Amino acid sequence: MTQSKGTLEVKANNNSSRRLKTSGESHLTNDKQVTITFHITSNCNLRCTYCYQQHCDTKQIIKLEDAKKTIDCLINRKLGKSTPFDALVCDDFDNVMLTFLGGEVTLYMSIVNDICDYFFRQCLEHKFYDLVSRSCIIIDTNGTTYFNTDVQDFIHKYKDKLLFAITIDGPRECFDKCRRDKNGNSVFDKVEKAVQQHFIDFGYETTTKLTFAPDNIQYFFESCKYLASLGFTHLKHSIDVNYIPDEKFLTEYRQQLLKTIEWIKVTHTPLTLSALEVEYTKNLQICTCGLATKAGFAIDWNGDIYVCFRFCEDSQGAKKIPIGNINTGISNTAFLEQMQCRNFNNYKKECFDCECSSACSVCPADSYYMYGDINKPFQRCALTKLEAEMSKIYKAKLGK
Repeated sequence: MTQSKGTLEVKANNNSSRRLKTSGESHLTNDKQVTITFHITSNCNLRCTYCYQQHCDTKQIIKLEDAKKTIDCLINRKLGKSTPFDALVCDDFDNVMLTFLGGEVTLYMSIVNDICDYFFRQCLEHKFYDLVSRSCIIIDTNGTTYFNTDVQDFIHKYKDKLLFAITIDGPRECFDKCRRDKNGNSVFDKVEKAVQQHFIDFGYETTTKLTFAPDNIQYFFESCKYLASLGFTHLKHSIDVNYIPDEKFLTEYRQQLLKTIEWIKVTHTPLTLSALEVEYTKNLQICTCGLATKAGFAIDWNGDIYVCFRFCEDSQGAKKIPIGNINTGISNTAFLEQMQCRNFNNYKKECFDCECSSACSVCPADSYYMYGDINKPFQRCALTKLEAEMSKIYKAKLGK
């Protein structure tokens, strides 16, 4: 199967696997992008202490037919046809981000492969070459299955379309504090080898996520040094979303950040920290999960549709809030309207006057799981103000 405009070529080799080659415009663009999040499974082989997924022993798996119906809706929307999900997807998108979440997605690579195959084949059949050349695949993984044959085959096939992030919080002493298998065993060696091989396989810097909680915050500085030694030049770190930091945590976090900033300056290490690169300004904004721009939706293993995957049933053990089902259309119009009409009524005047309000979490899911109300402020003010303070120091010392 070949086509010239997106220079996409699918060839069969000796073992019948296919390699997808692309060229042309970058698939990393955000212009007119639609994100479809496939919540593949709730099953996971790790038991990370800070994970907001609560039902890891269940074995729900998304149905391929439901995933295909989702893609069919996208194609029909692109064709200008009416679909049950017109309120969620714009009709002039030019690239799609296929995001796969779990649980651990790579436990079910065959269905991920089938979904991606179906998407790109449908795009080719309808001559949507812009989607072929500009769309991408996002997979977050714990790295424990990286060397499995089905995972390696998928990486080889979709390498040029794939953003494959392996989570590794830091060196062994940090990693093992929060990330172990369901029997309590360390998987650090396996994940470290996966990250090292991933750099080799992709030939450029891969990406990772770091999550810090009370159990591992004391390793922040050592984690940054360790990940820089692996080859990372940008670290996307966050504080456990289930946790409102106390004074002890904030004091330790501050000291760790100061040590890290000084080390970067003295050693001239090419390393950036996501939370400190943010522009902190007085500009509080409402988040509607992409509804304002019709930027996509999430689907789970039941075929249920959500404005965001964070409202799925196993997120933090709370009651799920679907807005419909791929087989029946949108039914929960009340919640959809509530999301579209989110407001600042519960915010105080100091929130609007705050000099770092632009970086405040206005995520409705954060508010829902913490307070049961999508409009109530998710109050981690002390954390945001600390990171804003550290950002000024970071930029001043490093000349940013």
